[in-house]
Amino acid sequence: MLARTLWRSVLTMVVWSLPLLAGAEDFHVETDLYNDGSKTAASTDTTIFFAGRVYDFLTVHSGGDHTESLVTICDPQKGRIVLLDPERKMKVELERDRLVELSGSLRTWAAVQNDALLKF
Repeated sequence: MLARTLWRSVLTMVVWSLPLLAGAEDFHVETDLYNDGSKTAASTDTTIFFAGRVYDFLTVHSGGDHTESLVTICDPQKGRIVLLDPERKMKVELERDRLVELSGSLRTWAAVQNDALLKF
């Protein structure tokens, strides 16, 4: 789960930082993801672009009343990303250089896996 969140956060920082650098105005995007044929969202994602930062709130609906929430804060001006797991009361801060290092390590690891999706 942490590896998936980290990889998602790296992609979020790279992709979503581009509009900020271009001077885009503040706005938000809401996304619901559904499993095959389901009428209920498997996860809900709200991304807020505000004051040069990106705040991403992911809620995963795991059946019943249980949900898991994760927060990612991308701060390109300070060159860092913050991952928050409110349920476990955990916080991880990663600097840009460390993210570049980790993404290289992840790419190397994925290249030797048997799963085609991981290699992709």
